[in-house]
Amino acid sequence: SSGDLTLDVAGDIILDAGGDDFIFNYGGTSHLYISNNSGNTTIQTAISDEDLVFKGNDGGSGITALTLDMSEGGAATFNGELIAPNGATEGYHIKQTGGTATPRLTNDGNEWTIIRPGASGADVAINNYGNTANLFTITET
Repeated sequence: SSGDLTLDVAGDIILDAGGDDFIFNYGGTSHLYISNNSGNTTIQTAISDEDLVFKGNDGGSGITALTLDMSEGGAATFNGELIAPNGATEGYHIKQTGGTATPRLTNDGNEWTIIRPGASGADVAINNYGNTANLFTITET
């Protein structure tokens, strides 16, 4: 009921949960679930709007590498660059899976659109603000 618990073994530590869930509590309140849900491994926060934060050590300094902001629908904030493997031919894909607006690259401060691809067969535009003035347009022809 007090103090720390240390497991120190020469081999592996295997946790085998027959109910498919690992639940991490703090002070009696569940904070994190790791579960097998329909054949997928799920990592889930249990507290409303609690973020998932991935931290590491960079040359002796603690850093936050990635934050998934649950109060913003899981928005991902990376501390550094997204880097493709050397020689990668696939590149980066920004894909939209629903809705009517096209995917776009914007700055965060004013939601200004920088690059906006058109729908299939449509123009690709570089804008200066809110899609109201194209600086230039690349057409299919």
